[in-house]
Amino acid sequence: MRLIPLLLLTAVAALAGAGCERVGEVDYAQYADAAISFSFGASAPYWGDLDTSLLRGLPTVEVWGLPLRNASSVAIASAASTALWDRDLMYTVEVSHFDGSWVLGRYKCNDTYGYIYFFYKVEQEPSTRTATFTFTVPRDKAYFADSRMLRVAVPPQHYYSPVCSDVYYYCPFTDYCYPVCAPYSKENTATASGPGWWYALMVNGVPAGGEYSAYGITVKMPNPWAYSGTISLTTDLGGAFLSSVNIRALGEPADWGEIVFKPPKPVPLYISRVVKLPTQDWQSLTSPPDSFLISMAGNATWKGEQWAWEFTLASIAYKTSFWLRPYVVVRDLINHEVRLRAPYGSVIRADVAVVWFLDAEGRRAWVASYPTSLRIADSDGNILDYEELGKRRKLAFAIDSAYSGPPKGINPASVATGIDSSTPVVETAWYSHPYPCSQWPVIYRCVYAQHVYTKANGTWVGYSRVGPQGGGWPMNKIVLVDFLSLNNWFLGGAGDVMKLLWGDPVLYFWHTYRIRSWAFNPQTGDWDIEGSVTLSPPHAASLVYEVYGHEQYKKTTRSPSPTDKLYHAAAGPAWAPEGLQDVLDVSAAPGFADVTPLGASTIVSDLGPFLISLIPTTACRGPMCLRVDEELWGPAPPPTPDLALPGAGYSFMFTWLGKPAYADVKIYVEMGYVVQPDGTRREVSDYLLAEISREWRPLDSVFVGPGWWISYLPLGPCEALGLGSKAVYVTPHGWVGPVKILVEINNTRYEGAFVVSDDVSLVANTTTPAPDVLTSPGLVQTVSFFLNGAPYFHGLYGLGEGGRQYPFTCTSTRIAAKTQYGRDVWADASQLTVSGDFWGFIQLWGVVKVEDAYSRPVFEVVDWSRGLVKITADSPVVGFAFYQQRNGGWIKVGEVAGDVPFPVRCVVVNASKIFPWDPVRVLPLVSQSVKARIGDTITLWRPADRLLFKTWADDVGYPKGARSELQIVGTC
Repeated sequence: MRLIPLLLLTAVAALAGAGCERVGEVDYAQYADAAISFSFGASAPYWGDLDTSLLRGLPTVEVWGLPLRNASSVAIASAASTALWDRDLMYTVEVSHFDGSWVLGRYKCNDTYGYIYFFYKVEQEPSTRTATFTFTVPRDKAYFADSRMLRVAVPPQHYYSPVCSDVYYYCPFTDYCYPVCAPYSKENTATASGPGWWYALMVNGVPAGGEYSAYGITVKMPNPWAYSGTISLTTDLGGAFLSSVNIRALGEPADWGEIVFKPPKPVPLYISRVVKLPTQDWQSLTSPPDSFLISMAGNATWKGEQWAWEFTLASIAYKTSFWLRPYVVVRDLINHEVRLRAPYGSVIRADVAVVWFLDAEGRRAWVASYPTSLRIADSDGNILDYEELGKRRKLAFAIDSAYSGPPKGINPASVATGIDSSTPVVETAWYSHPYPCSQWPVIYRCVYAQHVYTKANGTWVGYSRVGPQGGGWPMNKIVLVDFLSLNNWFLGGAGDVMKLLWGDPVLYFWHTYRIRSWAFNPQTGDWDIEGSVTLSPPHAASLVYEVYGHEQYKKTTRSPSPTDKLYHAAAGPAWAPEGLQDVLDVSAAPGFADVTPLGASTIVSDLGPFLISLIPTTACRGPMCLRVDEELWGPAPPPTPDLALPGAGYSFMFTWLGKPAYADVKIYVEMGYVVQPDGTRREVSDYLLAEISREWRPLDSVFVGPGWWISYLPLGPCEALGLGSKAVYVTPHGWVGPVKILVEINNTRYEGAFVVSDDVSLVANTTTPAPDVLTSPGLVQTVSFFLNGAPYFHGLYGLGEGGRQYPFTCTSTRIAAKTQYGRDVWADASQLTVSGDFWGFIQLWGVVKVEDAYSRPVFEVVDWSRGLVKITADSPVVGFAFYQQRNGGWIKVGEVAGDVPFPVRCVVVNASKIFPWDPVRVLPLVSQSVKARIGDTITLWRPADRLLFKTWADDVGYPKGARSELQIVGTC
């Protein structure tokens, strides 16, 4: 390999068969007018709401459908609009440029094989000149711009190609050479310089050493107020230039501080389930922080002359191997920790939230939370002195209660902070109570409460109630989702989850609480004896709901030790008027870090590494199944996991809770039937429903039926999952009571039972249609289905008199359950409803007889002279509709209606212009809700219309052929 200089081209070319010759010359000169532009701007302390729209190039991540930008540290500042500097600021731009013409030789070259190349070679270039420009920024300008023009020669490579500084031959082989152009690259150039330091006497109206206040924050500007200068020079060629040179000078405050937003430590995912209470002490089931008691249920049994109570079930939250990972969101910035750098004198208000991320062995979801609060310990376990920041007026934060707002995906708090030379760094730590029942996207549906059944003398009966006599709530549901450490109050003292999990430091709320309680009454079988439980201090507190200034530091409770400071928790939980509150109303509860579990319902069984639930399954949607088109019906898992109808179809939902492992799972059912896709049915006993051999991960779930299983999909209320033609398990006919179910995992057996019940009740809700054109009065009846008092769904058709069939409808509903402290939680449920106009009876599973009564309007003249008539009806009406005969039909001309909670049962009309030949047809709008058990007889009111016209003499009289006019005066 050789490089051959151009001077030797002739001799070498003769030997190698290659050569160059000069074939011409160009005298080149081209000029351009170049613009030398200068601009100056200055940044200033940031004042106001955080705005990150100018931050560019940050990667994005979608959280709860919102695009957030991933950044751990960003610098922000405001633009200075006014300023006064200590002097004029001088900037210099030096330009080196060509002035004259170039002489270019034109060469023709060929390689060894005879290919031809043409080149322009610079043989003479013009001289260069230097021009200097000075730009002066007046001392009273925060922004300044100026420009100058300069005529320069344009180098030839911008008009000819290729232009070479030299041409040489390159020989990669001994028998082959080709010509190479060394590009000519000389250009016009520019450099800039300016002051590196100066001082600000005033920026944006605030002098050096002056104060600025906003959002309850006060900061002081530096004095002296040093600024540093930076210069950026850009050109149309990215360094060299042809026609433009742009100089951007920026002044920045020299002193910057930092605001730090820290997350809490990770929190384990807890899953709650119902378990049988052992005969020994039930407290042995819980051992915080590995497991927490949530709630209990039991039986009231009549023994001798009084009721006796026995707790039989408990809901326990167990710690799983999965973790909820916290991220801090500041405005639209997200990271494990976010740091904002800003100049001294900045006051920044921002929305801050802690969001939680769950990665359950590759199933990833964002988890909702309650409102975000300040926390006294940071992620390293250090106590942060917010009171000192409040005293300096560098931190302002307040929230009514971390429990008062509903959980949301991103649930921010508002905080204002300030930084200056006295407080160059503001460190904050944050917490939001994670709420894994709400996920985005949904990976496992949560059950908030499970329906349970109490038993007296061997019969499934109604339920004991908790609360004041006549106003208690039934103990027919056991709560699965509640604040975990909050329940430690019930055990005699509040715990802080982060202290329990990580040993984080806490402060102590030094106050004696008296909590309202309810004791069991052996005379009534209810928990209706009011009392109180005394909870002695100290109470761990870790969340801050308000930061007071020093002069406002009041109502703060302290321990006897003067070193134990505590920030006053001025809030919540505010949602517990009947529960977690001081009977003497001395103060509110302190703020402590808490979590809620993921509620999961299950058939109550021996405690094992699994959950199992019944899922209603229909063979088809028609009244008669000509072919099997099987569907599973959500929610899955359901709030009634162990409740079934006799002779109805079901599948099972199995959830693995153990450690990752390969396991052989067999599910047996004591009795029932299996219906094949061809419709054949056979009775089974101790039947192996399915065998599932696979690798299991925690929360892996499957739907199971006779001889088949499929992977779980989260099903909401009334969501149906089509299975096609598969075998269906059917519960026993003519059987009421428990049906054993057995789960065998690697030869270890766990027994449980679900309950087959015919305790069916119906609720008939009626409404009267008021169409625009009335033909005959009608009544729409919507019948809702309940099993053992719980809203329940299965694919049952309704029947009425004459064999009329009414197709089933699935309606989404919710059931309420009470926590230990009287707070409501709501569980999603599906409910069977049928709608129609039933006569004589309603048949839905069983028969409820219907007797009809008729609601007819009653007219009473209250003022003859004014024609005022009062219209009422002795029945459950909610209003009245009015019709007149027009164009061959009864057309609605008026309506006065309320609803069931606020009915309109009395209306006054002016009938002085309602004539006998053109009467007004009055239709009472009947609406009622009637509860009934199978076999009951109920009365349903039906509307009966009546014609209204005047029958008295008055000043209006009876003008011949006049059309009637209805005037509704109002309600009465």
